[in-house]
Amino acid sequence: MQACRTVVLVEDEQLQREATTALLVDDGCVVHPATSHDEAVEILGSNPYVTVVITDIALAGDRTGLDLADAVASQWPHVRIIILSGRVRPDPGILPGNALFCTKPCAPNALTTLVRQCADW
Repeated sequence: MQACRTVVLVEDEQLQREATTALLVDDGCVVHPATSHDEAVEILGSNPYVTVVITDIALAGDRTGLDLADAVASQWPHVRIIILSGRVRPDPGILPGNALFCTKPCAPNALTTLVRQCADW
C-alpha cells in the first residue's frame, strides 16, 4: 500500500494551483492548497500529517516562498520543502537543509517524483 503524502501547495495563481492540485491528487496525495505564506502556516499549524510543502518563490503579499521555507524549517523540521520558480534561481546556500529547488515549468512526472522522494526522505 502506498504511503499517504499530505502536501501543502502554495501558489497564488489560481489556474496553476488547480492544475497542480489535480496532478498531485491523481498521484495519490492529499493536497491542502494555499495562496499565501500566512495561509500555509495556518494549515501547517493545524495539520500534523503534512509531509511536503510546495511553494513558488513569488507569492502575493509581503512574504516569499523563501520566507515560508525558513518558517517551515524552523517550526516543522520534519516537513520537506520544494521551492519552485521560473524567474529566480536561489543560491543553494540560502535554502534550508530540508528544501529542494525545481525550475518552472517542470514536467508533471518530475514534480510528482520529487514529492514522492521528499515524502520518503
